[in-house]
Amino acid sequence: MFYVMCNKFNEKLGLFVLKIHMNDYSKCTYLVRWKNKLDISDTCMSFLKDENTGYKELIIGFKIIYINTYNQDTCLLTTFSAWTSQ
Repeated sequence: MFYVMCNKFNEKLGLFVLKIHMNDYSKCTYLVRWKNKLDISDTCMSFLKDENTGYKELIIGFKIIYINTYNQDTCLLTTFSAWTSQ
């Protein structure tokens, strides 16, 4: 699997995280789909796995340009439901 974080989708700004399957690139799932009018920078993604419970987590970090805030969010991958905003 590949995980990709991007700032634009269909010429709209936001925060988008995609999970792409290695064997079939057409199978693509949005983990995060936040539409806003803000640029981001200084991004990072980290993965955590708890061997005892079997939970897998994706930690997302990013800085919002011009506001100068650094945000971190966690997505639980074992019981996944996509984060969206309109």
